[in-house]
Amino acid sequence: MKYFFDFGAHQGEAVRLFREKYDPECKFKIISYEPNISIKTKMVENHELKRYAVWVNNDLIDLYPGKHSDGTTCMRGVRKVNYKRPVKVPAVDIVDILATINKEDFVVMKFNIEGGEYKVLPRILENGDPKKIDILMVQWHGNAIDSISQKYHNRLVKKCREQFKVFIDLKPGAYIENKGASGRFGDLAEYL
Repeated sequence: MKYFFDFGAHQGEAVRLFREKYDPECKFKIISYEPNISIKTKMVENHELKRYAVWVNNDLIDLYPGKHSDGTTCMRGVRKVNYKRPVKVPAVDIVDILATINKEDFVVMKFNIEGGEYKVLPRILENGDPKKIDILMVQWHGNAIDSISQKYHNRLVKKCREQFKVFIDLKPGAYIENKGASGRFGDLAEYL
């Protein structure tokens, strides 16, 4: 089975780009996670939407609104976030998601979880099985979190490059089409 996991689905921009450019024949089952229920995630064929935060345990956790209604995070210490009015959302442990994947499956995972990558990726590396993930794509948010040093960020990126089969470092807006320019996932096509 082929899977595309979209963690931090937002309005489905990454899913639509993936389906249009890399999977027009719908061979991948797409599973999106977006805990912010105020965001309307657009669906595509063979697509499942789960209203959970991808996290390090199974629990109800706080989701904090950002400056814009769609810039929410489960992390404390992110600049431009309102910590006075959190919303409780269900979270799913990334290790439990990995447990649903067979070693024979082909798995692409995209993370855009507003700083949560600094909790979730170490959990995969320490308690999950990074080799179950064929392609890992991450949009980093360390520059918006005071507690994340450049040294820690660089160590985590290095570990990801060493432990995951293919690691793609996504730049902000990598999969959003703007000003007529077509978005893309780095060099994804050469690995599919």
